[in-house]
Amino acid sequence: MKTYSRTVVALLILTALLLAMPVFAQEQAPVTPIKRTSSVVLDTQARVKVTPTPSPTPKLKIKVPREIPKGIFIPKNPEEPQRTNPTTPKMPRVIGQPIQDAERVVRQRQPNAQISSIESPRPNPDYRAGAVISQFPKEDSDLKPGDGVRLLYNPQQVPRGIKMPNFTGFDYATAERQLIGLALNIQVRRGVGRSHNPNYRVDIVVNQMPPAGEVLAAGAQVILYLNPPLPKMPNLIGQETATARTRMQQIAPNSQPQFRQATVHSPNYSVGVVISQSPDAGTDLARNTEIVLYINPAPAVLRMPNLVGFDAETAGTRLRRVLPNPRLRTEQASTHVPSYPVNVVVSQSPTVRTELKPETEIVLYLNPPPFPKMPNLIGMDYSSATARLRQEALNIQSRREMLPLYNSVYEIGAVAKQSPDAGTDLKPGTIVVLSINPAPKMPDLTGLTASVAEERLRRVAPKVQVRRETARSFDPRYSVGAVADQSPSAGTELNTGSSAVLYLNPQPPKMPNLIGMDPGAAGNRLRLDAPNIQWRMEQAGSNNSGYAAGLVVAQSVAAGTELRPGAMVVLSINPQLSTHSDKVRVPEIRGLTFNQARDVLASLQLKIASASAQSGDVATFNVTGQQPVPGEFLPVGGTVSVTIVPPQIPLPPDEVVVPDLVKKELPEAIGLLRAVGLDVGEVKDKDQKEKGSFVVEQQPAAGQRVKVGTRINVVTGKKSDGGILAEWPKVLAVAAFGFAAFLLARLWKRLRPKPSPPIPLPDPEPLLPPPTLGFRATLNANSAEFATSTELNTSFALRFQPRADFGQQYLTVYGALIAAESEEL
Repeated sequence: MKTYSRTVVALLILTALLLAMPVFAQEQAPVTPIKRTSSVVLDTQARVKVTPTPSPTPKLKIKVPREIPKGIFIPKNPEEPQRTNPTTPKMPRVIGQPIQDAERVVRQRQPNAQISSIESPRPNPDYRAGAVISQFPKEDSDLKPGDGVRLLYNPQQVPRGIKMPNFTGFDYATAERQLIGLALNIQVRRGVGRSHNPNYRVDIVVNQMPPAGEVLAAGAQVILYLNPPLPKMPNLIGQETATARTRMQQIAPNSQPQFRQATVHSPNYSVGVVISQSPDAGTDLARNTEIVLYINPAPAVLRMPNLVGFDAETAGTRLRRVLPNPRLRTEQASTHVPSYPVNVVVSQSPTVRTELKPETEIVLYLNPPPFPKMPNLIGMDYSSATARLRQEALNIQSRREMLPLYNSVYEIGAVAKQSPDAGTDLKPGTIVVLSINPAPKMPDLTGLTASVAEERLRRVAPKVQVRRETARSFDPRYSVGAVADQSPSAGTELNTGSSAVLYLNPQPPKMPNLIGMDPGAAGNRLRLDAPNIQWRMEQAGSNNSGYAAGLVVAQSVAAGTELRPGAMVVLSINPQLSTHSDKVRVPEIRGLTFNQARDVLASLQLKIASASAQSGDVATFNVTGQQPVPGEFLPVGGTVSVTIVPPQIPLPPDEVVVPDLVKKELPEAIGLLRAVGLDVGEVKDKDQKEKGSFVVEQQPAAGQRVKVGTRINVVTGKKSDGGILAEWPKVLAVAAFGFAAFLLARLWKRLRPKPSPPIPLPDPEPLLPPPTLGFRATLNANSAEFATSTELNTSFALRFQPRADFGQQYLTVYGALIAAESEEL
């Protein structure tokens, strides 16, 4: 063996030396100049194919390319050295890829590589046929132009003469591994044996396809059938014989079940079905296991079972266990039996233990419902609830009530509570009380912080929309940021879609800088910034030459000082110098009180000529107009005409006071609303049967502050004309007429002739009881006649004239009751 190896090595070294000699001689030869023409590069490569031979010295066939390989750079100048690609490509990983794809990938990386594709003499079971199983150089190695690449791939075809081995008794993994080792492209698939083979364990190969010894063709499919587990005995109790036999054939095809008659009839099962089995359900079924199924025999005599207390379906099932095809029907019993539920059997025909024959007719009487049941009306609106109640029980009366508090679980106007509860029997005369969910009322939130106020409001009315705004002026009763006012006011109903506004207490106002301003402008600025303080104007002791006459030159409270409600601010007005020009500039006095305007004009040596105002103390009236206007000049001692109005509490610019609309006609009320920036909302009639044109109710009430554009809901009716006091003449006339009738009746009783004494008569015969009237129909309230008949020998008809108010009516003589139906009940 060692001699053979040394001989092979020596031959290989000698062959390498012979091949290297011409290459060495070519390198030592002088360089021949090359024309500067573009080279023609053909797609030519060397392929080296190793052919296995019995000789110890393998022969190599080498093909030398005829042209220059693609990608070789030929310099134009013979003296210029050959340039190379600065970035050398890397050898990719092609193991596992088909040989054609692998060659294409290598050429894409290095077009000038010398690729040798060699077919492996022995297949590798880890890869498919024709896939690369080895490569040289390794992955990520430098791949320079002209480098040799060797790719070893699996053989393309299955070696001839391979026969299918016998894998009986092998586990599937071992058999599959051996098959892959024999031929790579054989497809192996597992199957389940038809029946359990007791000679082998579960999941061991017991059969195969193709059979052992058959020659395997290329791409052959091999199926290895594994030994299935022992089948389990199914539960066949209660099944027919045909169904039981089919089930056994499905589970154990080679089983032969035996059917035998049971000795005793079982009333729990029908005749002819399996009532017992051997072995029990779940037992392993071996090849020789004996299977016996016992069939329910027919009873000696068929007897009627006791079906009282069962529902119709259960009673029918129990009856068919005794008589397979009974002539059965169900009927409602004539009266309700309280000891049994509704729709269960309370009596039967024939009775218990009666002999049954196929032609016997069996009747089961079911318990009828005693009274209609109270439906569940919670969550429904009142009209829908009463309609549903009328459908369930026609003659049941209902009454409507309002809950004391709003329940956020239900909608406004929905039924939140009912009496009696759902499912209760509605006996004649039962009165159903439906409690309606009222609208929530706005709570008093003043003094609370904004977050606490919103939380409390949402507990009362979860769906109300809450908005925060800053109050117009600081309220000393509450802290900064607390709720100083709210809209709507406390106690107002919050209907669906209502919104609430919380006015938060602002920071206390600060004193503005009023020096150099006209008195009227200064007063308006002070009134706007701090409406809750007191202020007055007085003439300064001397003229300030830095400001014109009539302007504010001093203020008692410095600018920026915090102004608490009730604080007094004094504004000093620059007086007019006597040595000054004879012309005086008219100041701004609109917005001042009448006394303040008079003092300002007096300091400038001007006077108030006239004032148009209502009656009252004009000293506190507000000046709303002046003539001449501010900025014009008057001679010293001139007069200014002013217009004054009574003082009013200022409102925010987006709020108005709701006017009083009660006792006014609807068109007049609409005009009053639109005059103040409001609009009319929903208009309802107080009496649905009689229309009215006068406003009797309004919401929100008069005097409340609301946003501009708010809709006011009104209720119309007839104008009240004094009530009972207006009807006193009619009352007195009726009382006088009744008193006169009483006096006439007493007078007739005294003046009428007295009757003669009665003549004694013999004892009367005992009176017979009145005959009983039997009515064939009920009284129709829409008819004026009603025909009756008696049980006497003589037939006759009675004519009754029903009263217009319907209801229950009585016959005077015998007290017989005539029932009349009316929708008013």
